[in-house]
Amino acid sequence: MKLFAIIVLYNCNIEESKTIISLLKIYKKHKNIFKNLNLIIYDNSKEKHNIHLSVNFKYEYVHNPLNPGLAVAYNYALEKAIASSYNWLLLLDQDSILPRKFFENLSNTIINVENNDTVVAIVPKMHKKGSFFSPSKKTFTGNDKPIDMNHKGIYEPKISAINSGSTIKVSFLKEIKGFNELFSLDFLDHWLYFTIYKLSKKVYVMDFQVEHELSISNYDNLLDEKRYNNILKYETIFILQYKSKIDFFFYCLRLILRTFRLYTGCKNKRFSLITLNHLKNIIFHSSSFLN
Repeated sequence: MKLFAIIVLYNCNIEESKTIISLLKIYKKHKNIFKNLNLIIYDNSKEKHNIHLSVNFKYEYVHNPLNPGLAVAYNYALEKAIASSYNWLLLLDQDSILPRKFFENLSNTIINVENNDTVVAIVPKMHKKGSFFSPSKKTFTGNDKPIDMNHKGIYEPKISAINSGSTIKVSFLKEIKGFNELFSLDFLDHWLYFTIYKLSKKVYVMDFQVEHELSISNYDNLLDEKRYNNILKYETIFILQYKSKIDFFFYCLRLILRTFRLYTGCKNKRFSLITLNHLKNIIFHSSSFLN
């Protein structure tokens, strides 16, 4: 398997990253799988870390205290992958627990789809504490609903998946000129999978589960108000730029429901107030988000 991979860190010590810990555990037992792996650890933390991995594959540590988000990091890795003639780029963040046979399964899948020009993305089934949430499809009202968990192979209808765990064909990323840095962090995954289907490409779903910590699912413990405001901002930009007026209408309805859900379900009631104020702002000043 010839694979270029990037792990993006933020305010996380190397030895505390679930992704790196699980990757090194796999490496100790299956070193032969990693011979053609090239890894970038892109660290957006304020403080630089000194790392020394005892591995036989190539890796590079990049520290960027400016914290430009995911898109800049991914584009850095993409340039390196292109320069080194790699065909696939694996995206990972710091909170994914990779199972023992992850790379073996991914390698076999790449071999199976390598010559299929329509397949440009390979994704695992992402779980949070046993609850399956990605990949997902859109309902009529625009809500995200996980696909059938038993599905394996090319998924014909439109779906989306989170960034972490996604393996993207490098030639496709070159075609779309890399990752859209407008969505530096939030909604980058929505933009990516929207673009995949806009260009009539397909996604392959592996029959493989990865445990992942999802911050947006835990407002009280993993999400602060600044990050939530950023999510709302780029969620709105995505809807206004890439979706229809009907989609915008249903989006406003979802924000109304989210306002009530956050008020009743969160300790921090300001999340509810932030959502309500954002809703009023986009109804009366939606054009300002595109300027």
